[in-house]
Amino acid sequence: MSKGSLLENGVCTASPWGGGMCQEQEEGGLVAGVPQRGPGEPPAAPPLPPAGTPPPPPRETWTRQMDFMMSCVGFAVGLGNVWRFPYLCYKNGGGVFLIPYLLIAVLGGVPIFFLEISLGQFMKAGSINVWNVAPLFKGLGFASMVIVFYCNTYYIMVLAWGCYYLANSFAAPLPWATCGHAWNSPECAESFHPPPLHGNGSCEPEGRSPVLEFWENRVLRLSGGLELPGAINWEVTLCLLGCWVLVYFCVWKGVKSTGKIVYFTATFPYVVLIVLLIRGVLLPGAGAGILYYLKPDWSKLGSPQVWIDAGTQIFFSYAIGLGALTALGSYNRFNNDCYKDAIILAVINSGTSFFAGFVVFSILGFMALEQGVDISKVAESGPGLAFIAYPRAVTLMPVAPLWAALFFIMLLLLGLDSQVGAGSPDAWVLSRLGEGRGGLDSQDSWVRRGGRIIRVEGTHLDVVQQPLIKALLAPGGLDGSGGSRRKKRGCWGAPRALPTPPRPCSMVGDLLECWETCCPNSSALLLCPTPAVPPGAPLRDLLFVLDGLRLSFVGASGGRPFAYAPDPQLHWLGRGAPGAPYSLKPGTVLHVEGDGLTLGISKEEVMVRVGEGLCAVKTLTRTHLYCEPPLRPPRPLNTSAGLPEFIVQMGNLRLELGRVRYETEPPRFPPEAQVGLGVGAALLVFIVLLLILMYRRRSQQALRDYKKVLVQLENLEVSVGDQCRKEFTDLMTEMTDLSGELEGSGIPFLDYGTYTQRSFFPGQGGAPARRGAALPEGRRATVEQGLAQLSSLLNSKAFLLTLTRTLEGQASFSRQDRCRAASLLALTLLGRLEYLSDVLHTLLGELAQRHVARNPKLMLRRTETMAEKLLTNWMSICMYPYLREVAGEPLYRLFRAIKWQVDKGPVDAVTGQAKRTLSDGRLLREDVPVRPLALSVGGAGGQRVPVRVLDTDTISQVKEKLLDQLYRGVPFSQRPPAHTLDLEWRSGVAGHLTLSDQDLTSVTHNGWKRLNTLQHYKVPDGATVGLIPRLQNDAPQTPNQSFLSGENTPMLEDGEDGGLRLWHLVKPTEEPEAPKQQRRRSSLRERPTAIPEIYLTRLLSMKGTLHRFVEDALGAVLSVGRPVPVPVKFLFDLLDELGARHGVSEPETLHIWKSNSLLLRFWVSVVRDPRLLFDVRVPDNVDAALSVIGQTLIDACAPGQHSVGRDSPVNKLLYAREIPRYKEMVETYYSEIRQAPPASYQEMALTELSRKYPSDLDCSPALQELYGYIKKYYDQIISALEEDPVGQKTQLACRLQQIAALVENQVTDL
Repeated sequence: MSKGSLLENGVCTASPWGGGMCQEQEEGGLVAGVPQRGPGEPPAAPPLPPAGTPPPPPRETWTRQMDFMMSCVGFAVGLGNVWRFPYLCYKNGGGVFLIPYLLIAVLGGVPIFFLEISLGQFMKAGSINVWNVAPLFKGLGFASMVIVFYCNTYYIMVLAWGCYYLANSFAAPLPWATCGHAWNSPECAESFHPPPLHGNGSCEPEGRSPVLEFWENRVLRLSGGLELPGAINWEVTLCLLGCWVLVYFCVWKGVKSTGKIVYFTATFPYVVLIVLLIRGVLLPGAGAGILYYLKPDWSKLGSPQVWIDAGTQIFFSYAIGLGALTALGSYNRFNNDCYKDAIILAVINSGTSFFAGFVVFSILGFMALEQGVDISKVAESGPGLAFIAYPRAVTLMPVAPLWAALFFIMLLLLGLDSQVGAGSPDAWVLSRLGEGRGGLDSQDSWVRRGGRIIRVEGTHLDVVQQPLIKALLAPGGLDGSGGSRRKKRGCWGAPRALPTPPRPCSMVGDLLECWETCCPNSSALLLCPTPAVPPGAPLRDLLFVLDGLRLSFVGASGGRPFAYAPDPQLHWLGRGAPGAPYSLKPGTVLHVEGDGLTLGISKEEVMVRVGEGLCAVKTLTRTHLYCEPPLRPPRPLNTSAGLPEFIVQMGNLRLELGRVRYETEPPRFPPEAQVGLGVGAALLVFIVLLLILMYRRRSQQALRDYKKVLVQLENLEVSVGDQCRKEFTDLMTEMTDLSGELEGSGIPFLDYGTYTQRSFFPGQGGAPARRGAALPEGRRATVEQGLAQLSSLLNSKAFLLTLTRTLEGQASFSRQDRCRAASLLALTLLGRLEYLSDVLHTLLGELAQRHVARNPKLMLRRTETMAEKLLTNWMSICMYPYLREVAGEPLYRLFRAIKWQVDKGPVDAVTGQAKRTLSDGRLLREDVPVRPLALSVGGAGGQRVPVRVLDTDTISQVKEKLLDQLYRGVPFSQRPPAHTLDLEWRSGVAGHLTLSDQDLTSVTHNGWKRLNTLQHYKVPDGATVGLIPRLQNDAPQTPNQSFLSGENTPMLEDGEDGGLRLWHLVKPTEEPEAPKQQRRRSSLRERPTAIPEIYLTRLLSMKGTLHRFVEDALGAVLSVGRPVPVPVKFLFDLLDELGARHGVSEPETLHIWKSNSLLLRFWVSVVRDPRLLFDVRVPDNVDAALSVIGQTLIDACAPGQHSVGRDSPVNKLLYAREIPRYKEMVETYYSEIRQAPPASYQEMALTELSRKYPSDLDCSPALQELYGYIKKYYDQIISALEEDPVGQKTQLACRLQQIAALVENQVTDL
């Protein structure tokens, strides 16, 4: 056929979506062109499968509803319930945290949880295709998949760690319970205690926990930084691979297999939790841990962070916003009661979190009790709880492998459930393979009942006399047997098709032709309804017949395929009996369920009627149709029927699904109700106005109170200032008398030998040089000869370095042994300080080399090696002249000023609390009425000496004050102890009365006995007293013991006397008092609650009075206005040299090294404890005040900006304004040291130091004790000496064997 004839007959192109175009050629003909979309028309769809392709299979469903419940429990209940919620609960106020937690759970968590499950159940789709309900938000589905991807890559790593720990839990003993493994460092200590805040040279047991080292060095294998990736841990890699394989086999068969696996993985962790709870509550300390977990702190309720933590925990624990709950809900039946499921699952989730807190904190309470620390020191969250805190706790239990295995099995199953839920196919992008389009699409297919309009565009279409559209089908299935029919639901009746019979079909040849007449709309547009075809007849072709011209649809549409889809299936509208009307509430949307609704028609082509009114179609999906009915009930089409019909028209398919009954509107308010409402509104307005008036009145009252408080604060400030000036005047008077005293008797410095002992062996009784060597009488000369040879052998630097390295390399050589051995070496080399300095230089170089490879800022932070202890001892020796000549007097004046101020106020003899102090932990908060007294006591030569005391002082306190006055300027060790004397009151009428702290006149009430005071004996002002020797000395105490124990109060050592408890000014709490050294550290770490302002003024008054003495003492420490000490310059140059040698150029690191080696290691110890330098008695309350000043010096040395907050301890807040200035002083001090000329050994005059300050120290006991360490590791030392090249040349091993033969009387081959 020619192109001209085609033009005459109006050949055109056709498009199944109602759009087409014709393109003109040079000869004026028409050919099929690419269809164009009109405004609002959908885009072209991809090619579809051939006609007759069956629709995609329906989505899987859970075998039982319990499968869904267990899967949600397993997914949502995970590690966060066990390792995060208990920590947040204790951190944010204990039981108070449950208020915001439950509130956010009810208002936010449960609704969103229900929304995700219901949305997946309604749409029958996963986390991506579920947003077809609102395509604008489909990006949320992809975003949730990205989040789940990142979460899974992290979460599976936690499972791998748990699997690795589980594999190691079957070893006995547990590998993380002991040291001595390849991954342990020399600092590993099995009896681990938390380190102090700052190192000061003390030798208390410290170290790194083997649990921490197993986690960091064995599992994580931490490197020095991101630039050092390290090697692959193949053991953990295999655990990771095994976890992925396990997850795969849990999900590879879909919900059918997952729903069965979770029955075990979701329930067994609860069994383990119950077992661990039973075990935990039976352990000692469990009750304290649970109380710490639940103890309410109502002040936390107003903190925004508490509410933020509660909200994040809800979202984290409920696993909402990830899309996995949507995927799990999509496998539910459509009519499942998901509302009830959401409530039950939320209760299980939150209940599990709360229950896990009891399990965790019962174990942590036991762990804190065993280690002797506060629970806050062991309470952790996240991986720190699972892989550090709990493994450390199980090492303290019997049958540790059993409890470790149970815990990590529970951890593995909890994480596996969550991983399987998040990694299920419907939670990933791969889920789209089962949810994407399949079968036929409405834009490329038509319903078999026909009637869908095809728009044909062309030219001269109006000249066609009989335009037809014909469907050619293969015969078969005319009775409908060949078609597939959907199984009807038993509870719904079949919808009734209205009589709209299509045109009949006829056999033409061997094909069946079904046709419809097209309607010309214009010369360029032809509207053709698709013909109806019988079900089951395969479609062969679709033709446009324009008079005598037959044109195939495939050719006209540019090769686009076409197909017939099965007729849509719609279900009965009502949920009750078939034929029952559907009750419609005004303003609601009608919802119709079906199947295949979008396969052969689009939303715009569906017409829904409610009687004579139209129901506007809003949403059309494959299984659901939503339309908005008229607001008012329309009239029915059949006037004989009382209710309007509900009719759906889809092309030629016209179904009546039932009738609709509009519910009547509620009746209007009756007049009585309107009157009641008006009265209620008037009453509400009256109440609001009344509240406003009351608020305004209270506001004015608050303003008046505020102004009154301002006036009171101004008066308080003036009174504090006056008090400070008065106190300072009195103190200056006392210090003037002290100056005269110092000119006469001098400062009670310790002699060089005693100072060396106390510096080398702080807090240790019986220094070797004072005890004397215990040598066998028959072999004394031989042993002394061997010790002399050992002293000579120590002069060999090669031997000394080999000995130090070998001792430190032994796992059983504890930190305390290192400190002791280093002090013994320093004591034996006390006369060879230049040699000791050279050895120390080498050891510090090796120490810097080890720390630079790990973390250089940690060097010299604590005293953990022999080199660090030798540095402490070396600095103490070299700085002794500076202490005697420069810094001693300011430090002694500071001590005497603090003691004078403390003694002026009441001091509780039992608790040690004082009204005048710098430490809030030692502050006496109660207002105790006191009256100063002036007692007259007999002095030397019969002269009466006035002594100021308080009527609230105990008899022991009065005796101490009398001794301080009578023996002013006399060293404490040379005066008689107070417990060897009795206080006698000499009255002219009553005679002589001996006073004591406890006697028959002591007041006893309700199990409490009060210590006797001067007020108890009614001693008047100006009374005459005397000190007489005690006939019976019940508590003898040597001066050395007095130095070690601190305050000399023997009557307080026994807190109970016949079941009675002692008290003085205030009754102490029930808690036992901690040891003194522990109190000193804990008082600086604890964060007490806010101290009332009235008490803060006492601290500020004390601080203002002591300000000048604190400034003088810190000025002496930092050499303000004085030359820099030569040993300090020598040490700082050495540290700068070590930094340059090992490439450490960061100023902050060098600053830390210098502060740790000088100020924190030496000066803080001297400031805190005057007994290291002076022969004095330091009461506990004076010691607490000096600790505050020492902490101020520590803060001044810390690099960076000093910041304090509302939660900072009061001791830090006290000097918060001065610390920035002290920091500048430290920086200036370091700058002056850098600018000073270099120092040498000769300038330090180390040789002249021993001559200037001779001592009577005997080094033989130190050598004997040092040989004890050599004997313990004799074989290792001999082997090291034999392997050392220098040792081989000088035969150091042979010399040591000779010494061993002399000391131990052994016969050798030498």
